[in-house]
Amino acid sequence: EVEWRKFFLGKEGRDAMIAGAIDVNATAPTPFLIGLDKGVPFTAVAVNSMICAATHLVTLKSSDINSVSQLRGRKIGLPKGTITEYVFLTRTAPSYGLKPGDFQVANIPDPKDMAPSLIAKAIDMASLGEPHSSIGEYDGTIRVVEDYCKYDPLPFMLTVTNKAIKENPDAVVAYLRGWLRAVKFLKEEPQKAAAVYVEEQKSLGREIPVVVIDKALQRMKWEPDLTPTLEKYLVDQAKDLVAGAGEGRINAMPDVAEGPNRDLRARAQEAA
Repeated sequence: EVEWRKFFLGKEGRDAMIAGAIDVNATAPTPFLIGLDKGVPFTAVAVNSMICAATHLVTLKSSDINSVSQLRGRKIGLPKGTITEYVFLTRTAPSYGLKPGDFQVANIPDPKDMAPSLIAKAIDMASLGEPHSSIGEYDGTIRVVEDYCKYDPLPFMLTVTNKAIKENPDAVVAYLRGWLRAVKFLKEEPQKAAAVYVEEQKSLGREIPVVVIDKALQRMKWEPDLTPTLEKYLVDQAKDLVAGAGEGRINAMPDVAEGPNRDLRARAQEAA
């Protein structure tokens, strides 16, 4: 009864929502706020996940790089137009005294291309998420330098098109009810959840031990509520983007208070 599509980046899913191709998507704050600025007809209804501990700056295991400060004169692979690119350029690199021009950036949108790019010496460092980081650590290809948590929690918003909310709110509530059950499963039975994800990876042609996927999922954080703290976070992010942080991607301050819809999440919780 449900069709689904796989996207490498949240902004790709957002653009598919604009095109009317999908109704629900996990969207990172940067593309979410850019979407609000551009008038994309979508609404945040919950938090999909917090991924800062599951998003890493990595190098080859054999690399001499042990700190971002050693990136001077070197190249990093980042997916352009994403929250990870934004945080790295505006917070991570400056925290090590690096300015634009001190290093090069290669736009690599597909995470599965990061490790081959490192191996080919096309880049010296990469921003890589799970399960790719744990897989690379397991097979001895890559080494994690640090994660993103001291720079940003990296929340992914669960977004739904306004059309779907208006025309079929019960279906949105049903989706959220299922998502809350999934969060409960991930928290209470993590190894069983890892086994489910292993089967999904097999469908992509990857044979990965459960212990590797379990490690990857344990780095994730699930807090579905749209809290006042998260709302303040979105306001602060929007201010940065208006001020020109990153690439100054939005022209005016969006009405972040109008962005979230907490009622659907509350209905799903009552029905769970």
